[in-house]
Amino acid sequence: MLQATQDDAAVAEALKKKPSRSDPPKPYKGTKLNGGRYLRVDQKAGKPVACMGEGPMPGDGDCEDVCYGEMCVSATAGVVTLDARWAPGTGSYAQKGFK
Repeated sequence: MLQATQDDAAVAEALKKKPSRSDPPKPYKGTKLNGGRYLRVDQKAGKPVACMGEGPMPGDGDCEDVCYGEMCVSATAGVVTLDARWAPGTGSYAQKGFK
């Protein structure tokens, strides 16, 4: 995974390394260690999509604002859904046919 804070040299170095995710993607749950980030594989519009996001952990209690963000990606259709913190105006967006 790349970070927005990385400069060109750091990105070039990261691209020389083994990928940080498997192909096909393997689901994992959010943990305290990974900051609540998760990956699951869903079916949307009859097609597999990888949904990655971050959210509060069990026992974290209520949050004052939007506490999660999620993006689902299709191998053939690209980004198909975008929700909450990761979406403009913390809304929910979906390509037609993907909900």
